[in-house]
Amino acid sequence: MSMDLTTSPDPGNLAEATELHRYAEALIVSLAADGTAPDLPPGITDVPGYWLGPAVESLVLIMSGKDALEPLALANELDERRTALFLCLALAVCGHGDRIHASWLGTAFGDLSEDRPVTPGQRALWLAAARGAYGPVGKIFVLRKLRRGGRAGHRRPVAEGPRARSAGDVRARLSGGVP
Repeated sequence: MSMDLTTSPDPGNLAEATELHRYAEALIVSLAADGTAPDLPPGITDVPGYWLGPAVESLVLIMSGKDALEPLALANELDERRTALFLCLALAVCGHGDRIHASWLGTAFGDLSEDRPVTPGQRALWLAAARGAYGPVGKIFVLRKLRRGGRAGHRRPVAEGPRARSAGDVRARLSGGVP
């Protein structure tokens, strides 16, 4: 699962944001590999008005079993959808999908719409849930979301790409069928 952190709105200081992106990617790789977080360079998360800094702090605190409420509240205030998506995918990649808060799934998935394809991030969430990253609760959440999002038999395109799938294909995969 890849989360392209470069598609975010302009955070202001591009050099600081680039270093933050690099750290976030290294953090996820390290957490997935051995469960440890690389040392947080001084000031790396201090990119004013940018959600990723406090989201990274939240991830580090969650993984260390500490209270992440303060940075999580700030990250949500700055960009709730991206924060939820980042945390859900990062925790799934790290093998700790059970540490997500149920509300994060709803926020990260967003709304399904007939006139808008799902994003690559939404697709990654569906696949993570289908693979059991969030346990049975995540799988049930996705199935319910898909049922509410489209008519039976309707095939909605998923964001373009070589592995594009319709909502019907995702629904079949999650329920154990082969699309």
